[in-house]
Amino acid sequence: MQAETALAAGALTEAVESSATALAMSFGKVENAVVGRFPSFLDRFVMLDTFGRPATDWDERDTFRMVERMRDTLFYAALGIDYSRHMTYRSIVGRVYFTMNGKAHFDGIKEDLSRAESEFILAYCIETIVLLEDKVGDVDAPYGRERWY
Repeated sequence: MQAETALAAGALTEAVESSATALAMSFGKVENAVVGRFPSFLDRFVMLDTFGRPATDWDERDTFRMVERMRDTLFYAALGIDYSRHMTYRSIVGRVYFTMNGKAHFDGIKEDLSRAESEFILAYCIETIVLLEDKVGDVDAPYGRERWY
């Protein structure tokens, strides 16, 4: 595994990025089967208040973020992922996202990673991918289906 090789060589950021990329890709393949697809370019819901007036941009974004967090929490709970460990992972890795060319990018990855943090991320990613495969079978065909609508 590339992440293990990088960790052994002392390339801590590369080890974290490599293992976090693998986990993010696995999550992406399984999410649709568990909680459905979520449009990636949305940032709010359009809402009306109780009097039929448009809600504020702030309220629309807050509501959208709340639904996003609930969806994520449901995803982790449904798969038996330890939420507190996942939040530790997120505090180190930040957010992983992919551009159209398939390249992984990191928003908020911790700078000056320690060896212990890198080892935690590598172990967490491996354990979580194994857990995903235990729960859904093949991550490329969760629950035996290649496509979920």
